[in-house]
Amino acid sequence: MMLQITQKCNLHCAHCFANASGTGTEMSLELIQNKILPQLLKNQVVKITLTGGEPLCNPQIKDIVQLLLDNHIGVSICTNATLIDTAWIAYLSKYENVHFNVSLDGMRLESHGRFRGNLSIEMFDKIISTITTLGHYKLLNGILTTPNTYATIDEYIDLCCFAKKVGAHYVLMNPLSPFGRGVKTQQLAYTNNEMCLLKKQTELLATDNFQIVYIRFPNNEQKPIGKCPIGSVLYVFTNGDVAICPYMVFAANGENRYNAKDFILGNIFGNEELDLSTEIKKFIRHYLMQNTAYKNCGACSKGCYAIKISNDQDLSDCDFDICPLAGSKSK
Repeated sequence: MMLQITQKCNLHCAHCFANASGTGTEMSLELIQNKILPQLLKNQVVKITLTGGEPLCNPQIKDIVQLLLDNHIGVSICTNATLIDTAWIAYLSKYENVHFNVSLDGMRLESHGRFRGNLSIEMFDKIISTITTLGHYKLLNGILTTPNTYATIDEYIDLCCFAKKVGAHYVLMNPLSPFGRGVKTQQLAYTNNEMCLLKKQTELLATDNFQIVYIRFPNNEQKPIGKCPIGSVLYVFTNGDVAICPYMVFAANGENRYNAKDFILGNIFGNEELDLSTEIKKFIRHYLMQNTAYKNCGACSKGCYAIKISNDQDLSDCDFDICPLAGSKSK
């Protein structure tokens, strides 16, 4: 399960699918303790991802993490690494079930800072220092990066080498998404040829202990589309709304035929009897069971529903962007 514990963020990233800013609502410790924790324990959830916005913008973040750890629930924190203090890092290092995933979009202030909306050298140095410290204390799980034209391919090679050096288990490369502010930043995206070159230049760095994960890169190898893991990870918004996939909600907020409310299972704060397992089954049966594979390709699965929503396609359509028959669209 993923918890959006705040809509606030101290940065203004060009590509933010959540449109996070300096304002917004937050999820309180009291609500998590009284409303969410019972559901987690009831459903035997053993791991939670805290997200935002920037989770560290929630003033109760440390208490929230402690509450989860005290109840033997592992915690993963997605962060921009600008607000973490070293003392807390050292404290958390005594736990084996907590780690951080850090966003880093370049190895230079001119690239990362520009993309993230802050060109302060002090803040950039803080990010690099914090990532290094997290690695030292073995709390760094992965580095998340969004390939964009502010950074060169050589810079992403340096980023992967840096990630290996500080002890990250993986680098996840996720292209610009057509949700939120990302709709207006598609001109910053790498071309298909650049994406292929980026993969070719970086995949050589992968080892048994260090992986590079490529999300929605061009399907030049004509591989069948993988099955969507929809329903395996629920997302809880700050207001308590539960989504089977947050990206479907973000995509439905754009200019298309869809209504974001249709992809909400219910509200965990307003309905104490909400049975998440039952709601997941109902949702999949109602929306997705009729979505057979694209009729001209028996090998493919369904692709990404959020992308199809963003493209104003039927949910039963093929995910044409990475379809092995249609081929990747040129950008």
